[in-house]
Amino acid sequence: MDAMSRYKFCQVMLQSDSTVMLTDRVPYEFEPGLAGTHQHVASQGDTWRSIAHRYWRNSFGRYAGDLWWVIADFQPTAVVDPTIAISAGTVVHVPSPATVLSVFDESRRAEHR
Repeated sequence: MDAMSRYKFCQVMLQSDSTVMLTDRVPYEFEPGLAGTHQHVASQGDTWRSIAHRYWRNSFGRYAGDLWWVIADFQPTAVVDPTIAISAGTVVHVPSPATVLSVFDESRRAEHR
């Protein structure tokens, strides 16, 4: 699962005081009309993690919820603070499992350097 970390494409920077820092990560961007995207209408109590688990548990098993950040990034306006509750009735765009896997394609690293 480490290969699917949201920090995969960050660069590691060693500070002069030996502190290790990560560069900003490039968020995955929303792509309107992308094949396989679901439009989920949020219910009271939905979280990014619960939505990820609901749509991706068959593809990613017990780790599906750990990919919540892909959905948060994938919104037309990326979600900066995922701790803020999702309001009931909010349309959440959920990319297909194939799109999720494309997030981790190594060619993406070259695109964002």
